[in-house]
Amino acid sequence: MYWACTYWEKDPWSSRDFHRDGSLLAYGKEELGYTGPCSTLRFEAVRDGLDDYDMLCMCEKLCGADKMNEILKKVTTNILEYTDSEAVFAAARIELGNAVEAAQ
Repeated sequence: MYWACTYWEKDPWSSRDFHRDGSLLAYGKEELGYTGPCSTLRFEAVRDGLDDYDMLCMCEKLCGADKMNEILKKVTTNILEYTDSEAVFAAARIELGNAVEAAQ
């Protein structure tokens, strides 16, 4: 839960607290070539999770719960047991996308 997504009191690029405070957006710096709001790794991770959820829902709708669970079990069996292997996640995402595409 985030109490704010765009709040910071000082320059977030030079603040050590910025990396711990859960900020989702930062304000760009002219020296970096961008002066508007910019994404953080946290924000991109949230976005990726929402994309994964949407794909799982589409797979369940188009291919059935059994196919969705077959793919899902390759990365997790419950909320406390999951892989941290990027290769396993990537393979599951590809399989998920292929299943959804084939069902359309």
